[in-house]
Amino acid sequence: MKDHYLTVNFDSGIHPETEIIDVRVSLTLKNIHTDEETDIGDALLYFINTFRSNSWIDVIEQADVISGDLLTVISGLKQVLEEEEEYFGQLVVLDSILIKNEYRNKGYGEEAMVEILRYLELLSFDYIALLAYPFEEKDKDNQLNQIKRLIRFYEQLGMNVVKDDKVTETIMGMNLNHI
Repeated sequence: MKDHYLTVNFDSGIHPETEIIDVRVSLTLKNIHTDEETDIGDALLYFINTFRSNSWIDVIEQADVISGDLLTVISGLKQVLEEEEEYFGQLVVLDSILIKNEYRNKGYGEEAMVEILRYLELLSFDYIALLAYPFEEKDKDNQLNQIKRLIRFYEQLGMNVVKDDKVTETIMGMNLNHI
């Protein structure tokens, strides 16, 4: 029996210049005997109701206010989501998920993603997307290997590559209505 479990907590706020909700996710191990908590990582999500905007141009402009990475994902998703039959406007972009080095390769990233996807399903979101890019990796030679590793990781969770320029812009996504 494990002596700890992972807690995934969500804290949200509305971006002051847009109608995009940013959600900070804290990942914590909790000891079942002592209730001691250890921070092992975090994630950042953006909740976007695209039907509250007049057009995709408005959605893209709002994304640009927040970050270049969000802009890249939203711009890359435009055509994909316009062709998606069961997309009703509720989009989530996973901006980042980071597990501290000493807790990596122990299943916590996968466990956190499963909990995040369960949370999004309960909130009836339609689609999740992300940019598969190892932002913490500075060595260009390792970046391509890390991108391939990230793609495999997210594919195991049910995501697919929806746009790939074969260098740095690999956008992955998944229709949450099919979970």
